[in-house]
Amino acid sequence: MRFEGTGPRGRRFGLLVPEGWAEKGKPGAAAYFEDPDRKYTNVALAVLPVRVGSLGELGTLEDVGAKLIGAELAKDITRGARLVSQAAVGPTEEGLYVYEYECTTDYGKKAIASGVAVRDGSLYNVNVTHGRSGLYGESLPEEDALYRTVVESLTIDV
Repeated sequence: MRFEGTGPRGRRFGLLVPEGWAEKGKPGAAAYFEDPDRKYTNVALAVLPVRVGSLGELGTLEDVGAKLIGAELAKDITRGARLVSQAAVGPTEEGLYVYEYECTTDYGKKAIASGVAVRDGSLYNVNVTHGRSGLYGESLPEEDALYRTVVESLTIDV
């Protein structure tokens, strides 16, 4: 299903969400959905003000990836984090940085598919979090492709 919302300055955004996932409220999230069969599998979209106007001004693909890993490592429950893959989709000014990374926490291992875009002073960060082991459960390899599709489906209208 397609979720659509309105962000800062009236910009419309859209995101594909797996069928049957429940929309929930979460502080700081412009959109948040959970897999009803897996408590710790979710899609979250945050829209935050930034002082840059484009993705290129935010940093290179590598710089932004390092910031994402650094943010995970700063959490008290995180014991380790590693970047699995990174790619730039589209032109730097209007594109999307896409990442896949894994975190080891006190509760097990989780994987995150993440996308970062910047438009007119707003940062759009979509994350699909899913389990690898422990309390988080385990996702199937074919689900990784689905989660990446969700991330890459982010659209931001001009």
